[in-house]
Amino acid sequence: ILNIFLRKEIKIYFIVSFISIILSLYIYESYTTLKNKNSNSAYIEHFFSLNDKNNYSLVFNPSWHSVSKNFSIYPLSGISNKLTILPNENGYFPIYKSDKYGFNNSEFINKEIDFLFIGDSFVHGYSVQKKNNISNNFQRLSSSTTLNLGFGGSGPIRYLALLKEYMPKDVKNLLYFYYEGNDHFETIKEYQNPYLVKYLNDGFSQNLINKQEDIDKILNKILSKHSIKLKEKLDLENKTYSKIVKFLKLNNFRVLVANFLPERYRPAIDQRKNYNFDYQLFEENLFEVLKQTKKFITRNEKIKFYFIYLPDYFTVKNNNYKNKQNIIVRKITSDLKIKFIDMGNLLFEIDDDPLKYFPSRKHGHYNSNGYERIAEVLIKNIEN
Repeated sequence: ILNIFLRKEIKIYFIVSFISIILSLYIYESYTTLKNKNSNSAYIEHFFSLNDKNNYSLVFNPSWHSVSKNFSIYPLSGISNKLTILPNENGYFPIYKSDKYGFNNSEFINKEIDFLFIGDSFVHGYSVQKKNNISNNFQRLSSSTTLNLGFGGSGPIRYLALLKEYMPKDVKNLLYFYYEGNDHFETIKEYQNPYLVKYLNDGFSQNLINKQEDIDKILNKILSKHSIKLKEKLDLENKTYSKIVKFLKLNNFRVLVANFLPERYRPAIDQRKNYNFDYQLFEENLFEVLKQTKKFITRNEKIKFYFIYLPDYFTVKNNNYKNKQNIIVRKITSDLKIKFIDMGNLLFEIDDDPLKYFPSRKHGHYNSNGYERIAEVLIKNIEN
């Protein structure tokens, strides 16, 4: 009888424990659902709330440019002189007015430039106010003339394309930013783009700098087309059924758990988890792109070429700075005799609390503090 009683007690204990765990999970899910709306949905919703008179633009995703095959030119930047909204990662939606060629500059200076910045969304300025991005911090701290050609979603071939189309003639220093979180994937993906690979050929240019009026017409058509799709997607996500399914699947809790999983089992947000990634092809492609980039910019023999390596969140969190990608990129720049500046070693690895440079210490772009520290480190490590 005692044994039976104990077995019942154990059963009750396990049932109560199980119910408590399930309730705790759904309490967490309820709290995070109310507190944190899906960032992409909130971004799109904010855009529509401001866009009554078409005065605003989302940042163009390069994938949207796939419809450019219906046009005579392939755009590389955004709409000119347009109020452009960046995603919310730090508690607000940054808005900047683009310059005459669609970049995140107060003014596009087409004269002597001390430092030209090229890169993806980290250089573009996601997701901080214009004054707090890398180039503006650098300009303020060094009292130098800077120009920012960074554009979200770009990779190494697109960087070369941007330089060929928009690089002023008189540039003293090129600061080339490589983000390890996705630039290795972009290197391979962009080789498959029939428009971008043309830029690997000497002398190829679309003369975009003289076609901004046509570019604006194309981009406005693309924005209008994608706005309809985005609105449909937003309406679907806001439906009660969709919300219930996400809630029942514990979507927010699963995202939390993913951050603590071994690299092999993380979801696609940590893109380096793809163990089938072709590192040999990546190395061959990046070597060729950087060789062509150096060949193009060093037509001006006085220009200095700096390659700045930016670590992603998971590298910083796991203290894994000497990963396979880093070793490959370091070797390529050494072979091509390009000055290599590793922000992983020079900033994040030696900081007692490097996660403070990320929004709410989570995966994302660097915050304003991170961008300022990068500018400070760059100034210390660049030859005068």
